[in-house]
Amino acid sequence: MSGVDMSREERVDEWRRAWHGSLLLLLLVVAFACRAIVVLRTVAPDRDTANYVAMAQDFRAGDWSSALAGVFPPLHPLLWSLVGPLAGPSNEDWWFTGQILCVLLGVLSVGLLWRVAALFVTGLETALVPAIAAFWLAAAMLPAWNAADAMSEGLFLVLLCYWLLAWARERLWLLSFLAGLCFLTRPEGAILFAPVLWLLIRPWSRWSGTGARRWLRATLVLLAGLLLPLAYVIARARITGRFEAMPVGSFMHHLSVFSEPGLSQGIVWYVLRLLQFLIQGFDGLGYLAFPALFVAFFGLWSLDAKQRRLILPLVLTACVACLVVPLFKSNRRFWITWLPILLPLAARPIASLARFGTALHMRGPVFVALLVLLFLLPHMVRLPRERRAVLRADKALAHDFRDRGVHRGDIASDLPRFLFFADQDPLPPRRLLFAEFQRRVSDPRTKFVVILWGRGYGEDPNLEDLGYRLIPRDVIDPRSSLERPFLLYSR
Repeated sequence: MSGVDMSREERVDEWRRAWHGSLLLLLLVVAFACRAIVVLRTVAPDRDTANYVAMAQDFRAGDWSSALAGVFPPLHPLLWSLVGPLAGPSNEDWWFTGQILCVLLGVLSVGLLWRVAALFVTGLETALVPAIAAFWLAAAMLPAWNAADAMSEGLFLVLLCYWLLAWARERLWLLSFLAGLCFLTRPEGAILFAPVLWLLIRPWSRWSGTGARRWLRATLVLLAGLLLPLAYVIARARITGRFEAMPVGSFMHHLSVFSEPGLSQGIVWYVLRLLQFLIQGFDGLGYLAFPALFVAFFGLWSLDAKQRRLILPLVLTACVACLVVPLFKSNRRFWITWLPILLPLAARPIASLARFGTALHMRGPVFVALLVLLFLLPHMVRLPRERRAVLRADKALAHDFRDRGVHRGDIASDLPRFLFFADQDPLPPRRLLFAEFQRRVSDPRTKFVVILWGRGYGEDPNLEDLGYRLIPRDVIDPRSSLERPFLLYSR
């Protein structure tokens, strides 16, 4: 080959790398913009955010016992504790720094997903599948909402992307260690140890020995990843007196299909919940997501044997994890933790449509880009909508209490966002039981009770028996009292 030809090929490669880099930079800007818009338009956080903030504040104060006693895994609040105090001491300030952290993690996950998709798809145009997958993660509503609520999925996505990069290179020790970190971020991370074990014991693995040697190697690799999770479980057991590998399961069990009275009712409940999640997933990820995934599952068998061995264990892992979610009365956002596996898979059949662009006299990538935008735009235009606007009243009333110098522990309420903005201790991450509410109002340190009219708590005569009196409505912040029928008691 002549020097001129080599020079031309080098120039083409250089131009292609520059184009790919510019496209990735554009997608990172899109990811930041979408998340920043949702952050600015979110009035109040998810109710679980208050528990994460409390854990992060305990870590920052050096109270590790209280932090580890929380029901959520510790890695996300531990990372949050490093940046939490930068804005101010209030819960609202901590939430803002958590939002910034999760926005940055979201942008990083988009860049990492590009690398993951490029590794796991060969035989298609080099940048088309990574670009589709990265744009999907950058612009979809669910990841953006998650960043605005400062939840743990953002950190999990980053760790899972690194885990997938290690999987492609069969870095066993790193895979096991990252699986442990994923478990310390979200409980579903425990399932990542299953493909690691499969990689160790499969017959054709270069890591497989014979007999006891194979199982000894597998045991050592798994123990390397389980050291930190075991240390956390043991430390928490010493603090709480309960040995729970997944503390969040202690109350999620009562919100699951297993709490239904009969097997038939439980099956019906699960099927209805699964259908509801599919519909919500269409809404949160764009109307092209699940049809593309459905086609992609059948397309797995068209891959060569090497690719199938690489991708199929990951797909099975993600599918099992997603099918577990509807077992509980959980949130659809739990599905986004597996997007780094599912989105490159869904992008494959969409990228294959590029050949139809010639029929419309346009370049294939341009045609695919327009197709993706067509299906994502209906929900992208909803990103600037104000979220949880009704809770603006809770926020205003909480600020009124906070401005009057109310201290932590002075207020009892069943309104999680009101307590959050008033800098009070958070409620459990589930519906507050009446007995628990009664214990809170009976606490001699409690000076105020705030509830909503019609919930039943205010009708209980124990409030008056405990020395509480109803505060007249004209004393309440007029902005909040008009929007939400608060009942305030003091003693």
